[in-house]
Amino acid sequence: MWNMSNRSKRKSQDSWEPAAPAWNKEEQHAKMEHMRQQIESGQFDEHKPRHFSWLNTLLGLLLIVIAFALGIGGIFAVRKQQSGGEWPTITAVITATHIDTSWNSNKKQTEYELIGEYTYSVKGNTYHYSQSEYTSWVKELVEQNRASYIGRTIKLWYNPDSPDQNTSFPAVATFSVVAVVGAAVALIFGIYLFLGGTPPKLWR
Repeated sequence: MWNMSNRSKRKSQDSWEPAAPAWNKEEQHAKMEHMRQQIESGQFDEHKPRHFSWLNTLLGLLLIVIAFALGIGGIFAVRKQQSGGEWPTITAVITATHIDTSWNSNKKQTEYELIGEYTYSVKGNTYHYSQSEYTSWVKELVEQNRASYIGRTIKLWYNPDSPDQNTSFPAVATFSVVAVVGAAVALIFGIYLFLGGTPPKLWR
């Protein structure tokens, strides 16, 4: 007669569970270490497909075209300025004032703005120019200072071909600087977008 308890005990003692051999663990560790070194050295990045977007390419080309247009415009503006082509200046005088009222949603109150109306004459023709002079939350304070602005003057640059066009800064000089700087910035971003969006085949 068999002793079932001894048989069960023997079976539990003879059971075998496979374990990973030591050499397999070392090999796995070596592979992981090699992979880590490849990642750190950037070897995987060389094999990654180059992502591109035709939208970036088109935007890059558009910016490059805009850059050349601005550059050419800036060059002509500089040459015009050097040859005495800056807009002439004139003195404009405040001949009238009025108060504009607006609601400031941030401050939750009414804002009062004093507007000065300037007058200047070119070749017998009279032109007008308006700009903000004073702003306050108190209407009475604006009313008190209103009369003191009559007679004040300002220097304006006006377009000799169309005297009603005017600015409070040298128009040609400012445009030339903005055009040259804008052209440089547009060219840099345009080249960056174009090269970043070009398909890999165009690089070969």
